[in-house]
Amino acid sequence: MSETKTVVVDMDGVLLDVHPLLEKLLCEKGYKFSMQNVLTYDFNKSLKNPPASLVSLGFGRKTNYLGIRREDIYSLFNSPSLFMDSPFYAKAILRLKELCKTKGVHVIIWTEANNDRVKNTKKCMLESILKGYDYEFCCSVGESKKAVENADYVIDDSPFALDLYKSSKCKKFLVDKPYNKAEYNAKNVSYTGFNVIKDAGAALFQIESDVKLDCA
Repeated sequence: MSETKTVVVDMDGVLLDVHPLLEKLLCEKGYKFSMQNVLTYDFNKSLKNPPASLVSLGFGRKTNYLGIRREDIYSLFNSPSLFMDSPFYAKAILRLKELCKTKGVHVIIWTEANNDRVKNTKKCMLESILKGYDYEFCCSVGESKKAVENADYVIDDSPFALDLYKSSKCKKFLVDKPYNKAEYNAKNVSYTGFNVIKDAGAALFQIESDVKLDCA
């Protein structure tokens, strides 16, 4: 009899599409901001160390190449409305529901929040869209996520989060984003064993297929 498989799924940028609203709100403040210009997963590194190619275009280190004040970015991440008013990725939620119904699977949605208000907002959003489905909600408040012990599959847009999983039996999916390329992040994290995939829906479908094949 096959043992239960633990699947860990990130929320922001994986299940929830927060970036279009983030761009819109910052543009309303007068900034010409695009996530396409964020080349490192850590916002602080993007703000402090622009690549030479962008410096040559006039984005200097003193003003930072994102052209935006740190406080204005982080104030939005402190607000529940940024998450509440952002849409879920429809394909990812559809595949997640199917996985939650699959026998022999334990789904953990593992996210971060800057404060308890954001944590509770995320929890309520998931309870609403996944009502009647079996999953576990975990949220790290004010600190980085830790690895889930004995995870079999992990889906995240953070190379740093995936790098915490050292077991060779754990299959790691990195959702492809402008800010998580090895070119600008690899000095601080190993990309060994990462399966780069276009979206969470594709990763969830592959996991579901793997689990069903294992149980056959």
